[in-house]
Amino acid sequence: MLPSLLLRQVRLCRSNLGSSVSFCHWHQQQLVRSYSATANTNDDTSNTPSPNLANTVFSKRYGTRTKQTRSRQQWTKEEDELLEQLYKEHAPRYTHIATLLPHRAVATIYNRCQALFQRTTTRHGRWTEEELEALRHLTAKATDWHTIQQQLPYPRTLFSIKQTWYHTLNPQWTRGRWTKEDTSKLEQLVEQFGTDDWCLISEHMRTRSPRQCLEKYRYQIEPGHKGQYTPEESAAIKAAVDKYGSRDFKVIKKAINSQRTSRQISQHYRYALDPNFDRSPWTTQEKLEVYRLVQTLGKDMVKVKEAMKSRRQIRDMWNQYNNVKAWSDKKRRSTTS
Repeated sequence: MLPSLLLRQVRLCRSNLGSSVSFCHWHQQQLVRSYSATANTNDDTSNTPSPNLANTVFSKRYGTRTKQTRSRQQWTKEEDELLEQLYKEHAPRYTHIATLLPHRAVATIYNRCQALFQRTTTRHGRWTEEELEALRHLTAKATDWHTIQQQLPYPRTLFSIKQTWYHTLNPQWTRGRWTKEDTSKLEQLVEQFGTDDWCLISEHMRTRSPRQCLEKYRYQIEPGHKGQYTPEESAAIKAAVDKYGSRDFKVIKKAINSQRTSRQISQHYRYALDPNFDRSPWTTQEKLEVYRLVQTLGKDMVKVKEAMKSRRQIRDMWNQYNNVKAWSDKKRRSTTS
C-alpha cells in the first residue's frame, strides 16, 4: 500500500500550473506506480526521482491545450503597473488579485509577482549546469520539494523547480533528436486527436512530454511558410518591430500579414535582425577566449559573456566553444595515439 502521506498528497495537492504546460492523470499514475516499485527495493542508486515529488507537482488532469481561456501573452507595461498596484494593496492574496485580472491565472499572477517583486531573493531565467546537476542529485533522494528548494545552490521558486525537473530531468521522457518513427506517430496522433489536448497525445506517445509534443508539432511539423527570408520580409519585420516593439510577435505577424508562425518570425528577428547583438565574423582570439573562460568559470555562458563584455548571442558563443573543444579534443587524441 502507498503511504498515507502520499495518498493525502495525491488527493489534496494543488500545484502552481497556471496556463503553462501541465500534467496528466496518466502521468501521475505512472509515477505512483514507480513509487510502488521503488518501495520494494533497497537500491539507493535509482535515478527515478521520489514519487513524493512527482505527486506534489500535480493532482488533477488539466491538459496542455492550445486554446486556453486564460491569456498566455507576454505581460504589457500597463499590466505590470496594474499588477504592482494590486500587489501592494492585496498581496499575498493572489486569488483575490486574479479576480481583478480575470484573463490571468492565479499561478501566472503569482509567478509574475515573484519575478517582479522578489528579485533580490529569487533567481529567474535559464538554469545553469551547476543548478541542474544539484537538482538531479537531490531528486534522486526520498525527500520533498521544500527541502530541495533549500538545498539548491541558488534560490528558485517551487514552481520553477517542479517545472524544470518535469520537463528537463524527468527520466520518463526521451530527449534529443526525434526519429522518423516518432515524428510519424506524432503526426498520426495529431490527425486523430487534434491539437487541443497535448497531454492526451503524450499519453499515447509515452516517451515524450506534452511540451515536447506541442513544440515539435507547432514549430517543426505544422503547415506554414518555411524557407529563407527574403530581403523584403526582413525589412517588413524590422519596420513592424520599430513600430510595435519586440514583446509580442503575434502582433508583428498580423502587421506584416505573414504566413510564417510568430515563433519563426521571433527567431529570425532575434538571430538575424536584432541590432543589439554583434554578428560580425569571429576572430580567432575571441574563439579561444570563450573556450578559456568556460574552462575557468564553468559552463555558465552568461558569466562568460559578462566577463568578455561581449554583445554576441549566447547560442553563437556555445557554437564557437563547441567548435574549439572538438578541435582541441581531436588534437589531443592525435598526440596520444
